[in-house]
Amino acid sequence: MIFVKNTPNNTGVAVYGDHRDFEGLYEALHDIVGNEDEFVNHEVVRIRVLAVCY
Repeated sequence: MIFVKNTPNNTGVAVYGDHRDFEGLYEALHDIVGNEDEFVNHEVVRIRVLAVCY
């Protein structure tokens, strides 16, 4: 299970989970954003979502 916790000064978050959790999230995000030319009108959103993966 992935869970998120605020940092001590509330300036960010720490994300916790095991390898399988993050692998599943990675695959799900790639499924959602589709291929490079699939959603041309939403390219900026696609790049932001993919930034979470890396």
